[in-house]
Amino acid sequence: MINDNQKKLPHIYASAAGLNEATYRNTLRAVTGCSSCCDPRFNQARFERAMASLETVLFLRVAAGQCPNPIGKSRWIKAEFYWREKLPDDGRITSRQSYTINRIWAELQEFLPEEKYNMGYLLAIIHKATGCYQNHYATLSEKQAACLIDALNDRLAYAQKDAAEAVGFDTSFAFGANAEDDEPLRHPAYENMELISEATAV
Repeated sequence: MINDNQKKLPHIYASAAGLNEATYRNTLRAVTGCSSCCDPRFNQARFERAMASLETVLFLRVAAGQCPNPIGKSRWIKAEFYWREKLPDDGRITSRQSYTINRIWAELQEFLPEEKYNMGYLLAIIHKATGCYQNHYATLSEKQAACLIDALNDRLAYAQKDAAEAVGFDTSFAFGANAEDDEPLRHPAYENMELISEATAV
């Protein structure tokens, strides 16, 4: 089990990224199999994997102008790649990861404007997700590929939400959140940060 201070951190990062309750829980569940930090199965390894995922989403949204950069404003978030660099080096990208990346990228391209419909845009996402410059996702490590999948899933969710809002669709229903859950998460340790609630460009 992780300690009480560690349990605060996922909420702080989610709050900084402007994630609502439903998105936060889904993110935890997707990368750890647990939807709560209080789950007895949420051990140190799961905690570090969750933090790497939330860090990826947070700084991808910072780069896209979708939330403020917390570095220098939060005593809890001091570096862009702190948690991702802590992940163990565990070999090259797997065939399952390669398939997942290819599938999500294909789905995302359906929503992209023409100027972003190219490999250069994908390579930019890879750089923001991993901190490395790559010519193709096939050269990634397994941990880098995991971060890229987190980033692509976030970009796809934003693109789908923007598309739904453009045609007047009820996105709170579409994305599994109720009216109360649709507000960004806030944590007492993060009250001094201004969060945005509207998505901008993909």
